[in-house]
Amino acid sequence: MKKKLLLFMATVMLLTTPASVSLANDAVIVEDDAVLSVEDEVETEEAVSNETESTAESETEDVQAEENFIVSVEEADDPSDEPAAVSIVASGTWGDNVTYTLDDTGKLTISGTGDMEDYSIPGNTPVDYIRRYVTEIEIEDGVTSIGALAFYYMFYLEKITIPDSVTSIGGRAFMSCNSLTSIEIPDSVTFIDYLAFFNCKGLTSIVLSNNITSISNGLFYNCKNLTSIIIPASVTNIVKEAFSGCTSLSYAFYPGTEGDLTIGSSNSCLTDVLQYGQCSLTNIEIKNMIRQLPDIPVNMMN
Repeated sequence: MKKKLLLFMATVMLLTTPASVSLANDAVIVEDDAVLSVEDEVETEEAVSNETESTAESETEDVQAEENFIVSVEEADDPSDEPAAVSIVASGTWGDNVTYTLDDTGKLTISGTGDMEDYSIPGNTPVDYIRRYVTEIEIEDGVTSIGALAFYYMFYLEKITIPDSVTSIGGRAFMSCNSLTSIEIPDSVTFIDYLAFFNCKGLTSIVLSNNITSISNGLFYNCKNLTSIIIPASVTNIVKEAFSGCTSLSYAFYPGTEGDLTIGSSNSCLTDVLQYGQCSLTNIEIKNMIRQLPDIPVNMMN
């Protein structure tokens, strides 16, 4: 009986053990599948998250690009970046073939062909009513003269451009233009009449034409701040009082000898500082040096 019982138990163990192992294995497999399933879900969530972040970044970049474009367009359309329009506030004629215009920046433009008309009495020129508003003058090519009294008492005139077509400057043309600090006379000019720069108290330097032969009566009378000047070699005569009252004049040079130049009375402001000397420089070289006055070493001119 005992042997039968042992045999029965052994049989039961043999029958039940594989099932247990199988169940255990199935549990492991199920567990592994569950882990894999969880990992897949995590990977899926990460992928979705990455995709969402990528989409968000892309949308942010698009918005930024759109904002930059809008700003760019707004800047391009900003009217402050465009040059302001210039308006003509006055105009008229100045002789038979010469006209003038004044714009709202204070620029007076003289245009046409031929001579500007001369005037002998202050108060009669075409621009008397606007002279206080002029800060700059441009004379265009074609105009051949600057008339007498043309720009007198233009107290706020700071700059003037004279073209090579101009051959003469009338008497008292720039009288009392106190804000004018410098001026260059082109070589086309052969004659400058009396008192043309009378009482230009702000004038510190001037480049004269190399083709004038005389410096007229009172040409620079009372130009108190004129500090330096070179008299062109073409000049043979300086009329009386041409430099009277030029109390700041400290340098003057004439590229010739004392015998080549006649100087009238009341020019001590000039004669006290005038130096003579032979000069082999060209007219262009001399003009370039004049622009650098008073920094020119005297021995460069000897």
